[in-house]
Amino acid sequence: MSKTVHLVATFMLTLIVAALFYNQSFGLNLLLSEILVVGYLFFSKRLPVKSAGEMFYTVALLISGLFTVINHSVFAVFMHFVALALFAGVMAYGSWRSPLLQIIHGVSSFFLSQVVFLKALAGSGQRQMNPFAWIWRGRIFLIPLVVVMLFVLIYSGANPVFEKYASLVGDYLGKGFDFIFSEIDGLLVATLLVSLILLNMVLWPSVNTFLSSYDSHGSDALQRLRRRGMWPVGMASLNHELKGGVVLLAVLNAILLFVNILDVHGVWFGFEWRGQYLKQYVHDGTWLLIFSILLSMAVVLWYFRGNLHFHPRNGWLRRLAIVWLVQNGVLALSVAIRTFYYIEYFSLAYKRIGVLIFLVLTFYGLYTVYRKVELRQSVFWLVRSNARAWFVVLLLSSFVNWDVVIARYNFAHSHRSFLHLDFMSGLSDNALPYLDYPLPELQRIDSVQKATFRFRDDFLLPEKYHETIGQRKADFLKRWESKDWRAWNWAEYKAARDLRKAGDATSR
Repeated sequence: MSKTVHLVATFMLTLIVAALFYNQSFGLNLLLSEILVVGYLFFSKRLPVKSAGEMFYTVALLISGLFTVINHSVFAVFMHFVALALFAGVMAYGSWRSPLLQIIHGVSSFFLSQVVFLKALAGSGQRQMNPFAWIWRGRIFLIPLVVVMLFVLIYSGANPVFEKYASLVGDYLGKGFDFIFSEIDGLLVATLLVSLILLNMVLWPSVNTFLSSYDSHGSDALQRLRRRGMWPVGMASLNHELKGGVVLLAVLNAILLFVNILDVHGVWFGFEWRGQYLKQYVHDGTWLLIFSILLSMAVVLWYFRGNLHFHPRNGWLRRLAIVWLVQNGVLALSVAIRTFYYIEYFSLAYKRIGVLIFLVLTFYGLYTVYRKVELRQSVFWLVRSNARAWFVVLLLSSFVNWDVVIARYNFAHSHRSFLHLDFMSGLSDNALPYLDYPLPELQRIDSVQKATFRFRDDFLLPEKYHETIGQRKADFLKRWESKDWRAWNWAEYKAARDLRKAGDATSR
């Protein structure tokens, strides 16, 4: 396909995508746009799907787009744009080895692809008759114009008389622009520009040679660095570092062993809830322990970053590092148990779910650090493996409508777990059918809560909660009625359908 045809296709797709999104929120339009673009790339033979990696990120883009329609959550939309950045990396370079470098490249494509598109635009058609060539050449006047405007501002601030004349000129220019652009729809122009910029990321990819070269030359196996002529000094330095590492890891293992013994006794088997607020016990302690685990991995990576991997007497250092990693796994398990206690007595919340997801990735991170120590893998391999795991786990997590899960779980367990009505009233519209309870039922739940949780009086009363949810229901149904098919999504459609059914059942 020629460059001119590709340019025409770019403008046609921009018009279609802008029409799908103009004056509409995310919904079916997002998925349709992705299908349209991927379909065009496939039939124009521009879509690289020769390797498993290229196919995986193409499918991930489409599936994440599907779940923005199914779940319609902020997290699902965020993960979709992460998948878009990875897909942009695929379009530019094909199969990447490191997802982290791939996503960095995808983000940089947001800017680099615009330059490629403008150059193609400037070079299309006959040079003598092509107005875009003059626009491209006119970029050299942009910097002088910015400099002139900067000095006008400086002189205006320093000289009141000059400021008066500059203001008069500015007023005349402003009136001129108002006259010219008074009939232009600013929202339509912005939608067209954003659509074009995002489409350029995948339709006009640009390869960042630095990132692609680093990705292709990165080694999974750690390489031994030999210093010719300096081996005695280098060996002495390694010996000192080896001894220091053994002492440090031995001391740290002893301290962590004591901490784990306390946790096994006090958290695993000895925990007893007496009605106290667990925020300090879980929140503050959890994040400190997670930070300590990450710091522990960094300590191991520091000692096994280079030639100590190949030292003939590094046996004790390796054994202590592995024990240290296992002990941190036990510590991570203690953090998980703390979080489960928090959920048992204080219900589900975003941060508690986030901690559990993060712990899954932490266990995998500890495993990969162990593999690095045992198999002499490189940091490049470590980062690559963990980046892939992060993307897969977070993508799978975005397939769950967490607001609905939280609403259903928390009300179902309100007879024994704290029900935070302030938090519940702020869940997304998708969860409204599971947040809507009759006032007598809310008052009954509140009486049960007060008998168990002494601090219940400091939170939202059931009457205020019922009023808030009632107003949100009315506002949501009104907004849903005003949406057309472009912003349709399953989560809000189901919520509106269930709310209407509940309303009809109440009115009978």
